[in-house]
Amino acid sequence: MIRNLGSNFSIAVALALCLLVALPVGAQSSASSAAVSPGPAALTPVYDLSKEVNIQGNILKIDGAGSNAPLIGTHIQIQTAQGVVDTHLGSSASVSARNLGLSVGQSVKVTGMMTTVNGNSVLLARILTTPDRVFVLRNEHGMPVRSLLPRGGSSANNIKGGI
Repeated sequence: MIRNLGSNFSIAVALALCLLVALPVGAQSSASSAAVSPGPAALTPVYDLSKEVNIQGNILKIDGAGSNAPLIGTHIQIQTAQGVVDTHLGSSASVSARNLGLSVGQSVKVTGMMTTVNGNSVLLARILTTPDRVFVLRNEHGMPVRSLLPRGGSSANNIKGGI
């Protein structure tokens, strides 16, 4: 009889532990679905590689603060053959025009995804190419790259990453 009681107690403890583990999982899925729902926290669009475009042109204007733009951070206005494109480089100090060596009139190529934020079309730049450097600003998922440190062997002087 004591052996049976111990076995029932072990089963009860195991069930209790399963419930304790299951409760946080349910709470976590509720929290993550709230983060995905539209609202002020969900202003950054989801990056989609299948929607990437390449543009080429000259920088007309550089806005380091980006306070008036739909996305806060460094924006450059690029004059292309199709018109002016507002291009968001990122919101970190490491993607300032100074750190990237950008200037008005400079020729650039940008790979990124066009999106609409607050009614304005914006190119989310993933790769910025200048005449002498290539900067990886976002990864394939649209997440900002964390540093501007040179990477790799001989191409370290030409390829950099940044947010």
